[in-house]
Amino acid sequence: MNHINLYDKDATLQNILKHYYPIYEKSNKIEEHVRKAAFKMINCRTEFFGGHKYICPDCGETKIVYNPCHHRSCPECSSIAKQEWLNKQMGRLPNSGYFHAVFTIPSELNKYFMINRSIFTDILFDAVKESITGMAANPEFLGAEPGLLSVLHTWGSALPLHPHIHTLITDGGLDENGKWMKVKRSKNNDKGFFVPVKGEKGLMGVFKGKLMYKLIGLLFKNKLNLPDNIFKIDAEKEFQLLKGISWNVYIEEKTNSSKRVIMYLANYVKGGSIGNSRIKKVENGVVHFYYRNSKNSRRKEMFKLDVFEFIRRVFLHIPDKGKKIVRNHGIFSNNNKIKLNKAREYFGQLAVEEVEIKEIKREVKCNKCGKSMLNYCEVESSRQRIEREFIEKVSKLKYIA
Repeated sequence: MNHINLYDKDATLQNILKHYYPIYEKSNKIEEHVRKAAFKMINCRTEFFGGHKYICPDCGETKIVYNPCHHRSCPECSSIAKQEWLNKQMGRLPNSGYFHAVFTIPSELNKYFMINRSIFTDILFDAVKESITGMAANPEFLGAEPGLLSVLHTWGSALPLHPHIHTLITDGGLDENGKWMKVKRSKNNDKGFFVPVKGEKGLMGVFKGKLMYKLIGLLFKNKLNLPDNIFKIDAEKEFQLLKGISWNVYIEEKTNSSKRVIMYLANYVKGGSIGNSRIKKVENGVVHFYYRNSKNSRRKEMFKLDVFEFIRRVFLHIPDKGKKIVRNHGIFSNNNKIKLNKAREYFGQLAVEEVEIKEIKREVKCNKCGKSMLNYCEVESSRQRIEREFIEKVSKLKYIA
């Protein structure tokens, strides 16, 4: 097999897939949504998707800029998508303080997540939502409904399967009368959060109990796919054992601004599991990329993977088509806009409907003089060209007949 060596700016996920994906597909079973994602990433910003022709108003230089594929796992076109998502969130979130919570499942559940990705994702989001909103409703803690923005994240820094949920939580909430309730500080509450986090009676224990209840329920309703050589009785025993250990639920210190956390989450929502800036080189069939070593104070170090293992890990984190990896709960729910605007009113903000979201426009610079170029016409895609040429041939045949 002929290997390709890629360095610096040429060492991109797109170039890796262009060369190695056809070989990878011959010996690996590829799910249809992954195949479509790979096709889009390979053809992102090429003539396949068409584009626009730009002209410089000063020197007359022209340039064709091809369209992005818009797949959420594609690092080639994630920059503007991230900024657009960030602007949308900043245009709707109240100016309260915020907590950033991370809910992680034990690694023993990864094998169940892999073969039950869709339904496992749903119960994972539901367990997070029910744990926070249920405890927050208790008058001893908050006695109100907070806002939650949750994002599913399935990878670790070296791209292994590591499902967990990041949740941005308001520092307060609306009570049943529509009044904003501030958090009741307590020495027993972790980092000023409105509920205790550690222990079986804290957020960790409640989250664990709710997720395992849902998981065991699916098992007994025969709605849970089981790994090879694992029977229902084996899975039940494993689930019962997991109920007896501590899980990892982490709360960061309160921040007075949501922007820092939202910017962090945007990297998970758009652009996939690895950005091109992390890929250093591809040499002799080995991908060299940067990662954060959790065993060494999360220092930035070099990691090496066989190129086909690298592709397998990247594909592992492509979500099912149409599956939402970002969900809003509490006063952020889509059907709770009245409550959201009530919270925004408390902080002196406009209603969401009145907020103007800043549009992101791509600026194209002239290679000769550096001035901004003008978009003056579209460039048809290769698909459109093939269809047009086919129609022209057919019409000529009809004319001859």
